[in-house]
Amino acid sequence: MKKILFLIILSISNWAYADLYVCSIVNVAGLNDNGYFVTHGWKGNYVKRQFTIDNESGSILNTTALKTRLSNGDKDNKPVVISTNKDDNSLKIFTHFKNDGTYALFQMNDFDKESIDKPYFYHTEIGMILSGTCKIK
Repeated sequence: MKKILFLIILSISNWAYADLYVCSIVNVAGLNDNGYFVTHGWKGNYVKRQFTIDNESGSILNTTALKTRLSNGDKDNKPVVISTNKDDNSLKIFTHFKNDGTYALFQMNDFDKESIDKPYFYHTEIGMILSGTCKIK
């Protein structure tokens, strides 16, 4: 009986917090010269694609889109996890690409711990702004 109770508690805690999330891309935007978000020209290449993000390291591990444009780290620049989605936090990850003077910023909102779909936005190093939802892998 104790083993069953332990397994139930373990399952519930793993449901609320996970190390890997699979994120689906539903929109791709860019910022125009007037400060408005507009549809990015590469939207057709990214919508309905997915990528996996690690909640602990902050790294994008794999993607069905063009990896070089979605990457948030390289051998010289590693992502920094500002906050994981443990407790009441949302997942926030920042990478400063020092040599290029660019950055990548990912945020997955996770205020509703019971929700399966977690909305996110991701400002890529090349200035695309992706949005969609992530799910526990």
